[in-house]
Amino acid sequence: MHYRLICRDEKNEVTRALDAGDDFLATVNKGANLRHELNAPFQVDIISVTHDGQEHKLAQLGGFS
Repeated sequence: MHYRLICRDEKNEVTRALDAGDDFLATVNKGANLRHELNAPFQVDIISVTHDGQEHKLAQLGGFS
């Protein structure tokens, strides 16, 4: 399994997608740094990608009111 970071703007449009490797804690750290770099109003989703290509949203960093 590996992880992907998906950045979305306030219109829920994907603005950036990054492969983040296979270490979950490193992915969360990278996502938090990316969230800080982008600043509001962006959110960063942490997505797991299984070996057969299925994607599952695990966490959301940031968000919209």
